[in-house]
Amino acid sequence: MNFKEMFISKEDAKIIRVWNLDNWYFNRIDFKTQYLAMKEMLQAVKEPTVKFQDDYNSLQKKVESQGGNDFIAEHLNDKGYESQFWDMSYSLAAIGIIAPYIESLFTAMFADYGKYCAPEESEHDRFRNFTKYKWDPHYFAKKSDRVETDIAKGILQLLKCTGFKDGTIAKCKKFIPAIFRYRNLMFHNGVHWPKVKREVFIKEAKGGGWYDWFLFDENSDFVYMGESFIEEILENIIEIVEEYIDIVQPNSKQTTVPAKP
Repeated sequence: MNFKEMFISKEDAKIIRVWNLDNWYFNRIDFKTQYLAMKEMLQAVKEPTVKFQDDYNSLQKKVESQGGNDFIAEHLNDKGYESQFWDMSYSLAAIGIIAPYIESLFTAMFADYGKYCAPEESEHDRFRNFTKYKWDPHYFAKKSDRVETDIAKGILQLLKCTGFKDGTIAKCKKFIPAIFRYRNLMFHNGVHWPKVKREVFIKEAKGGGWYDWFLFDENSDFVYMGESFIEEILENIIEIVEEYIDIVQPNSKQTTVPAKP
């Protein structure tokens, strides 16, 4: 442990790391300040859920200490049922904050790359099939000359075209589909998913290696977003931006990629 680590928390060190990056302005959008605001908002929406859980735990101890108090026991059961909705509401809020940021971040980064890096367009299916949407991750090119709308596949395809490391691409191949599959199911179905859709999601999660990032309630149809997944996403964002800046700066047609508008 060095001198700084003795006095700076892990969370503060992460914030310092964010601020030390020179340029988080992509497509003339400030993603650095937005990132820090997103972190604060995630904490803010989490606090009521944590308080509810603390109140539930206190009530549970009261039941255990007082024994056969049927009124308190019934109240505890009601609170236990209610806690599921608090947790699911937090998951819905969290994915609602994170997914738009991820989508807009990659959209802006790839737009800038196409403008300022003068990439050589290879024989990749994407460049052969596209004219207008070459650097738009909302679109995905298939070998059959077909074009599909799929933000997760589009991001992964463009990562391969812009020089990201294999390790970063492998990491994104895991967490990017997880974000957008969960977002789509939560936004279109709310907290109660149809059984068939829940089973498909579980199958996809196991196959994609992201099952452990979610919590599956065996007694209901709820699927919670795990806290470890949120932390993983926040860390991955910093690593992706760091790598993107390393890729873009040496290859830019300009001395520096435009920063503030």
